[in-house]
Amino acid sequence: TKVGGTNSNMERYLYEKNLREELEKLKSEGVKIPGVRTIETHIKKISKISIDGENFKVIEIINTPNGIAYKIKQSYEGKYFVSIPYNQMQELVKGTNQNMLKLYCIFNYMCNEEEYTKITRSFLCNKMGLIDSEYNRDYMTIMISALAKLGYIYVKQEHRKEIEDDGRIQMKTINLYKLTTYKYWFELTKNKGQKR
Repeated sequence: TKVGGTNSNMERYLYEKNLREELEKLKSEGVKIPGVRTIETHIKKISKISIDGENFKVIEIINTPNGIAYKIKQSYEGKYFVSIPYNQMQELVKGTNQNMLKLYCIFNYMCNEEEYTKITRSFLCNKMGLIDSEYNRDYMTIMISALAKLGYIYVKQEHRKEIEDDGRIQMKTINLYKLTTYKYWFELTKNKGQKR
């Protein structure tokens, strides 16, 4: 959420008094979200979870001069968390598999909605903990295609000259990716007749 702002420590603040207003705004934009009490329950559960012993909590509930606030950390040891809208997360969890969710999280971390990013299938295999093999690269292609068809990412191919390790110049097909907007995904699923 944008309510509360961020600081240089990659923390975001959401004030409890603004939570209901922010949720209503999201609902008016067509975002499917649980109720305020459900979200508050989830926040309390997450605030009890710590990473690295007791040294790091993803969410802390704190008192401020402006009232109770949820201090939300956005990174841990240089690794950033990604946020996925509730109904997209539901579709990914219930309608795909764990590897599709992981792959989308990688795209969500590495790409944005404005410009295309070059990412190789070998790199994706490595990030997902898979051996870089033809079989796994083909598996990446299938999952990437599915994410594009579901409306989560755009895929574009370009032909570029690249210098090989031995100094030769070769034409290569480069895969480029960028995230779709939530609005695009929502309209796409609505047009397919799926209830959101």
